[in-house]
Amino acid sequence: MVRPTPRLTTLTLVLAATTTAHAGGWETVAREPDVMVMMRDVPGRNFPTIRAVAVIDESIYDLLAVLSDVNRYPQWMKRCAEARRLSQRGELEYVTYSRTAAPWPVSDRDAVYYARARVQLKKKLVMVRFKAVKDLRVPPRDGIVRLDKLQGYYALKILGPNKTQLDYQLDADPGGWIPTWVGKITAKHAVIDTIRALRKQVKKTRGWYAKRITRWKKIQDKLSE
Repeated sequence: MVRPTPRLTTLTLVLAATTTAHAGGWETVAREPDVMVMMRDVPGRNFPTIRAVAVIDESIYDLLAVLSDVNRYPQWMKRCAEARRLSQRGELEYVTYSRTAAPWPVSDRDAVYYARARVQLKKKLVMVRFKAVKDLRVPPRDGIVRLDKLQGYYALKILGPNKTQLDYQLDADPGGWIPTWVGKITAKHAVIDTIRALRKQVKKTRGWYAKRITRWKKIQDKLSE
């Protein structure tokens, strides 16, 4: 029997994860051996809903550590010009501010969003859902369009000790003026570049979050009891 190569197995996992998405009217706009980006048009809006599924050769803990370090988002997240955690409740709930630099002549966008994580041990899954909220600590700024309609999620599923599936979806109305073609092209490249940068950031920061990861593992052990 011929054994599948790691790259073929990875692609199979991505394709399997996106079968349902295609049935829901999604269009594939970018595909690489270990990542797929899809878009779905929204009536009356010139910015599509975006979904990406990728398989990353890293542990779920290392990925979560980087994703939870909001202040460092500008170091690796495409076009993220500013990000900071405004408040946090325990390990699973927080409020974040972020600003996205838009290509000229489009104005920058920013958002305040609430996020909550849910751990599903039986499914080996961590699901983080987020949505825009109003927060007086960060009032709207001149020249920047505030995103009031934004929601989405990212889900991390354990495939192995050092292999994790990332499923990300963003549904946002950017408001203001953005040509449809600019929005789609910018979104597609931003997602691909961000996933590539995420891989590099995990390798770069490995070992930085040892205390945080140890704390998470203790919480997992308690949930497993």
